[in-house]
Amino acid sequence: MMEPTLSPAEVRVVVIGTLLALFLSALEQTIITTAMPQIARDLGDFSLLSWVITAYLLTSTCATSVFGKLSDFHGRRLTLIISLGIFMMGSALCALANGMTFLILARALQGIGGGGLVTIVQAIFGDVLSPRERGRYSAYFSLVYGSASVFGPSLGGVLTQYVGWPWIFWINLPFGLIALATADRALRKLKVRRQDAPIDYTSVLALCCTTVAFLIMVSLGGKELPWTAPQTLALAGTALSLGSLFFWLQKRSPAPVLPLRFLADRVLGPLLASNFITFGTFWRSPC
Repeated sequence: MMEPTLSPAEVRVVVIGTLLALFLSALEQTIITTAMPQIARDLGDFSLLSWVITAYLLTSTCATSVFGKLSDFHGRRLTLIISLGIFMMGSALCALANGMTFLILARALQGIGGGGLVTIVQAIFGDVLSPRERGRYSAYFSLVYGSASVFGPSLGGVLTQYVGWPWIFWINLPFGLIALATADRALRKLKVRRQDAPIDYTSVLALCCTTVAFLIMVSLGGKELPWTAPQTLALAGTALSLGSLFFWLQKRSPAPVLPLRFLADRVLGPLLASNFITFGTFWRSPC
């Protein structure tokens, strides 16, 4: 792990900039909910409406397993720039969407950047904060997510009513640039740690496919498909099989995506389980 090389003032600047980036990513999961009816009316397609949110969830969840490893190889600053760039590009394309399919694809691109931001912010915290400080700053991390879930729907409703739903996406561009400008200069001082073991792309692919199958199952199950429908059961079986493959690969990988010793740790294991339950309750379908 890289040792902190920043002054206390620089650490505060990095924390503010990265938390702003994290807030934008978290906000996109909720700000769109109150705008959905107007989006469907303007784009003329209610049948695909749920995929506007599901597409973001799918790609953001998959991106979290990739960008963390990429930042280990290429540095936090570069990976933060790439994540924010993808996120803002996806936001601009969402605002310019003239059809539901285009919007869904743009949301998927936006989710890649948003998922990367979640991982990068936590990795940066680990680099610039001492272990003694991380507990306090983890509270700020939770506060950002809580604030986004509370203020997101209200902000989305106000923007949709007074300036139009595209502005729930346009708003990400100036604040994204502010976040990058705030953290960029200080992050230049962090050195890139060279990795000997390559990225385990097979495990990453297995984890992404597991996540996609599971999220599609819970998105369609009980709504468009009965829970006992063959398609739902096939998705459940696919998620279970690929999930088992992922854990099998982790036991044999020299650079695992999720070191299994974390799950066996008496402190980290329960903490990861509680986080899974907590953040799992944030997911809900708008339909």
